[in-house]
Amino acid sequence: MKREKNISRRVALNLWLPIIVVVFILVAALGVIEVNPGLGYTILVGDVIYLIAAVLCYEYTEKMISKEFLAAGFEQSQIQKQILKELPVPYVMTDQMVRLSGIMNSFQRL
Repeated sequence: MKREKNISRRVALNLWLPIIVVVFILVAALGVIEVNPGLGYTILVGDVIYLIAAVLCYEYTEKMISKEFLAAGFEQSQIQKQILKELPVPYVMTDQMVRLSGIMNSFQRL
């Protein structure tokens, strides 16, 4: 669980990093405008273009990563079900009232 949170944080940081860079470039552009307005406005236009590209990449990548995590979770779930089916260990099934509803043994399925 802790490992999953670390991965999630790293992915989020990598997605947000270009947008954070835009803020720093914006501050630098505002400082350059005071000294050289032509260069400052050029940096500002480039920063806006970069911001648009970063937001589009963020949206695409976030959707792609969400799909991959969902697919990986589903695949892991299927593997766990298959392992439980093939495991030669008896198990008991109960209902909510803890009444016995079935006794299974994987040897019976062979």
